[in-house]
Amino acid sequence: MYIGTPDACSPVGEEVVDGNFGARTTAAVKMFQARMFLVVDGIVGDRTWRSLFKGAPVDMPTLKKGTKGDLIKKVQEKLTVAGYEVGRIDGDFGNSLEKAVRQLQKNTGLPVDGVIGDRTWFELSKLNTNFC
Repeated sequence: MYIGTPDACSPVGEEVVDGNFGARTTAAVKMFQARMFLVVDGIVGDRTWRSLFKGAPVDMPTLKKGTKGDLIKKVQEKLTVAGYEVGRIDGDFGNSLEKAVRQLQKNTGLPVDGVIGDRTWFELSKLNTNFC
């Protein structure tokens, strides 16, 4: 998710805390939700609260080679923007994505197995792919 509006990002120290859930708060929640692989709706529901508390994605499935779907596509997009070579962004967890996941795991000091479990979800959520 790319948010290029002044409402989405404020330089550190220039955030305004006014007690209102306004446009800037909604934009920040949406950016956080995208980072945590949540539904991006700007509403701080149960999963968003739990992700905020944990500082990581919650209730995520384990993904491995052979898995297909929209979540795989989001992982492919995030890794691509972060500079990893995932091959075609097609929603198919194939050899290229497995290699990229292994590289991410190696780069972040995780056990290298090519499977996206809780610890790999956490590292994926930390990739800086939001640009202001």
